[in-house]
Amino acid sequence: MACAKPPNPDRITPPSPLGHPMVHPVLAALRDTEDRIRLNPPGVSADNSIRRTERLLQSAISSGISKADQERFEGRLHNLKNLAQSRMRDNVGGAAPMRRVGEKVASVGWVMNAFSEDSAKRNAPRVIRALENRDHWQSKEYRELLIRMIEGNARIPQEYREQLPHDVAKILRICPNGAGIVKAMTLRGQRTALASPGKLGSNANSAIGSAYELMGTAALIGKVSTPVNSGPKLIIDPAQDEIFFGNKSNINRQVDKLGLITMPTRKTIESDVMIQRSTLTSFREIGIDFKHGGEARPRYASEDLRNQVDNVVWALRCGQLDEYHFVTNSTFGSSFREVIDAANRELGHSAIGCHEYVTSNHPGLL
Repeated sequence: MACAKPPNPDRITPPSPLGHPMVHPVLAALRDTEDRIRLNPPGVSADNSIRRTERLLQSAISSGISKADQERFEGRLHNLKNLAQSRMRDNVGGAAPMRRVGEKVASVGWVMNAFSEDSAKRNAPRVIRALENRDHWQSKEYRELLIRMIEGNARIPQEYREQLPHDVAKILRICPNGAGIVKAMTLRGQRTALASPGKLGSNANSAIGSAYELMGTAALIGKVSTPVNSGPKLIIDPAQDEIFFGNKSNINRQVDKLGLITMPTRKTIESDVMIQRSTLTSFREIGIDFKHGGEARPRYASEDLRNQVDNVVWALRCGQLDEYHFVTNSTFGSSFREVIDAANRELGHSAIGCHEYVTSNHPGLL
């Protein structure tokens, strides 16, 4: 009996796209990811599931799934990422409950009013993972959002742009509410200012000054800075310190030697960062003012500085502050140091410190 003629490989009809072996693993991964996001608060499990689905989809595309399947899967994954982001809003009032299909997302207005320090603590871990790990599915978006928040209409150096995500992640570990960053990431792209009490710097600060506040803060976490004058050493100790951005110390009226009431020239002393340090019986309040030196130029005294220091002395005498520190990435000129030295002599002890070359950047990038 004659054998059948072997088939011509060039004439075999290709398999249906729906029958491609990579279609079903991607579909299973999408379903698993949706369940993890919908049933659980934002966390590592959902993030890992999204990343796994991304890898499977890329592998499926490389192995030749149809264009229609590719677009369908990409669209579904995009929707799941939006759902995962919206779950951060759900997480504001408490650990996010299970979300039902089609359920309305928490509104921007509600999130802004309900956001608290506990909300920041719950959502900070995802922000930290995204800022530290370039493989995270939100890494590029969150890094770009962070830079836009700081830069506004200005520009900061490229080396600062690269360093900031790492510094902010370091800060958020000990101060999740710091600078309102987690709140802004939770709202993602909404046109809202960084909210008090965590506002980053002041309206008068330049972009590079605001960036240096974060970089200088990160540089002081767990590392002692020795002052160049006779002031106290400075460190942010995660074990005993809480830090706050943009806090103000109220200055009380005083009675002079003649019995007359005198008023300070400023109502408050603002600290770029305030350290609240626990002690055995109470706590100490330590203010920090970051002075960015462009192109490593020294910082010299000005009338505004003299006025600021006069009121820092006032706040120290009133007990509103226990220490105050001026910190720069460059150096302080002789006139600047003379103002601080005179203030410490007036106080009768060295409570104001000057710290130079404090930065998270490599010294060669100053």
